[in-house]
Amino acid sequence: MKYICCSFYTITLLFNSALAETGKLNVAVFLEPPYIDLVENKLVGENIDIIHLLVDSIGLKPVFIQCPFVRCLAMIKSGQVDMLLGLSKSIDREKDLIFLNPPHSIQQKPLRFFTLKEKNLTIQHFSDLNLLLVGTLRGAAYFPLFDESKTITKV
Repeated sequence: MKYICCSFYTITLLFNSALAETGKLNVAVFLEPPYIDLVENKLVGENIDIIHLLVDSIGLKPVFIQCPFVRCLAMIKSGQVDMLLGLSKSIDREKDLIFLNPPHSIQQKPLRFFTLKEKNLTIQHFSDLNLLLVGTLRGAAYFPLFDESKTITKV
C-alpha cells in the first residue's frame, strides 16, 4: 500500500519570504476523485479541504493550478509551484522532493481496474492483468508489484 503524501519542494517554502510577500501558496492539482475533483467548475475533495485548512492556519491564499499529473510533477520539481498534494512516495521522487513524515494520510481506498461491460471480463487475480492492455497515468506510481511487472502491458 502506497502512502499518499503531501510533498514540498522544500519544507521551508511555507516560511519563505516570497510567500510572505505575495500571501499566496501555489498548489499544483490533478483530478483524482475523491481526493480532488471538479464539480460545477469548482475544485472539491479531501485534498482541497486539507489545503484550505493549511492556508487558513498560516494566513496564505491558495492558488490552484490544475494540470495533468506529469506536468504537476514537473512543476513541483522545477519550483513553478510550491506544493503538490497526493503524491506517492518513491526513492526516485525523494531525490528531488521532501515528503512529510509521517504522511497526512495513508491510502485506504483499494486500487480498482475497469473494463467495458460488453467485454464481459472479470479480474480476480493479479495474473489476469497479463492478458490486458492496462491504461495508467504517465509518471504515476501505483504499487511495487504492478509498477515493476514485466508481464503486464501498460499504456
